[in-house]
Amino acid sequence: MNIRSNYEEIGLLETVKLIEKYMDDPKLAAECAEYLPAMRGGLSDRLPALADGIRKCGKEKLLLLTPELALLEELARDSGKISQIYIGIAAGTDKDVSERIAANIPDGLPVTLLPEFQFPSDFRPDNGMIAAVGCESRGRVILPKSCYRSMTLYRSFYGIRALISYQRDSAGFRPKNWISADTSELFNLIIEGEEMPCAITA
Repeated sequence: MNIRSNYEEIGLLETVKLIEKYMDDPKLAAECAEYLPAMRGGLSDRLPALADGIRKCGKEKLLLLTPELALLEELARDSGKISQIYIGIAAGTDKDVSERIAANIPDGLPVTLLPEFQFPSDFRPDNGMIAAVGCESRGRVILPKSCYRSMTLYRSFYGIRALISYQRDSAGFRPKNWISADTSELFNLIIEGEEMPCAITA
């Protein structure tokens, strides 16, 4: 299994959800340890709460920096006030991969693929939010390299910049092609699947 190409095509949440079913396979576990933060299981149970954390922000437009199919499936059931979703596509992504991403988007969601380094039109702090999936612990975040690259461009956005933290207490370990940073440099909100999203204070 090519874990990196998997999460670039179907998203980190869907990749972890699939891997969790086979974590008793020692070969897969070793590969995961190289390319993903340590996994403790239970992500499938938290997905509805992660989607609810986004809905509670009350925005009409959502920019996801990776094609998070598991999250999109939850939002397809109930998108709240969201009327437009943008999916960031990393620079250098093959046309075939982009086409597969588009084909995997759940029916009923208004989704537009957005090439990296572009910004959606009419996307403002009052109507939009940016979200990236990664891991956070005690003020440090780790993100896939392409997400980090995008967030360094978007950190001047005055609206909600949310980290969807799928695995707690893993930010001290940095897998291949992941970048570590101060959480507050890039994000102003953390969504962990708790009752309410957690605002970051600098």
